Amino acid sequence: MGIQLVIGSVFLGIASVTLGEGFEIDWTWSFTTAMFVLAIPATAMMVVLWYALLASAPLNSLNSFTFLTP
Repeated sequence: MGIQLVIGSVFLGIASVTLGEGFEIDWTWSFTTAMFVLAIPATAMMVVLWYALLASAPLNSLNSFTFLTP
């Protein structure tokens, strides 16, 4: 699955450079805070939750939720 993400990101990167509007980002406090909250604590919380679920339930019953893994 990881190689699929890498291959897809290459094509999406090329498409965004050729078809996109530009690279200018307005680094406001609200944008920076939102980026930090989504990148660090939310991802960490999701990983901890996933491993807690793995510790409390058998893997075969959690397989239908693998689309939620980081």
